[in-house]
Amino acid sequence: MEDVWTNFSPVFLLSLVTSALVVFFTVVFAYRTSKYGCFMRQKKTDVDLDELSDEEKERMSAKPQAAKAAESLIEATMTEEQKTLEKEAQRKQLEEIYRLMAAHSDKFGDTSLEDIVNQMALYR
Repeated sequence: MEDVWTNFSPVFLLSLVTSALVVFFTVVFAYRTSKYGCFMRQKKTDVDLDELSDEEKERMSAKPQAAKAAESLIEATMTEEQKTLEKEAQRKQLEEIYRLMAAHSDKFGDTSLEDIVNQMALYR
């Protein structure tokens, strides 16, 4: 029996141990992400704001604030021509969305361009 282990090279044994560790850490990581939601967004439906911790409430409000700050910083560095081009591109995108929704009114119902503009304003 001892003769079997002496025939293996140290490099082979090292690669075997490394492979076993990689498999072990992969299993642990997969378990943690599935159980605790690390690195994965947990889906919460119909969550009352009172049920959220203070930290979760802070994170929810921080994302829009960071996006608004970045948007205002970018907008401050834009020239008037760039701002005009940006607004024109947004208008064209909204018109295209409206056109697609109107073409598929059986799925989306009857909607107006003003409704779409108002809906998009909620996300800014």
